[in-house]
Amino acid sequence: MVIIPLPPPWRGGAKPGYRSDRGKSRRITEEMVLKIEAKRTEKPRLNGIMLYDELVKGVFTPDKVSLATFYRYLTQYPCPASPAEAGQKEKEIKCFSHQ
Repeated sequence: MVIIPLPPPWRGGAKPGYRSDRGKSRRITEEMVLKIEAKRTEKPRLNGIMLYDELVKGVFTPDKVSLATFYRYLTQYPCPASPAEAGQKEKEIKCFSHQ
């Protein structure tokens, strides 16, 4: 009977290190919330990634608010009824139409 030793549970032979953003706050500040909501009311038909791209241009940088944090905020605080749902007809925005 031959016993073969099992490899360690991690790959590459080295233990994985800590995350680079460990201990850093990834919260959305009150100032950012006000600017996000202003942009949402200004352009209610933008989807999450397009809204994030609009806000990265001037409100915050990707190192301050990650896309995952931004999506988490959008799911916790959904957008109020858009003008299309209120009975107004609005042109549909396609994903690459903003470029």
